[in-house]
Amino acid sequence: RFWVVRLWVEDFLELFTTIMVAYVFVLLGVVRPTTATRVVYLDIILYSVGGVIGTMHHLYFSGAPAIHMSLG
Repeated sequence: RFWVVRLWVEDFLELFTTIMVAYVFVLLGVVRPTTATRVVYLDIILYSVGGVIGTMHHLYFSGAPAIHMSLG
């Protein structure tokens, strides 16, 4: 349950913002829909990997090794 909540918080706002900006850019004709879709998929990958690593600072309270906490 911890990971579900943390990753939802870490990923949702950034991904939602990226999708909205990409949508507006497509409507304005700044980028093509395929380019916007590629950027959204790239952000899904980057935010998901970064979100998992970024939540490691929460492991301080569970007694995890220092190397795990240093990543987050």
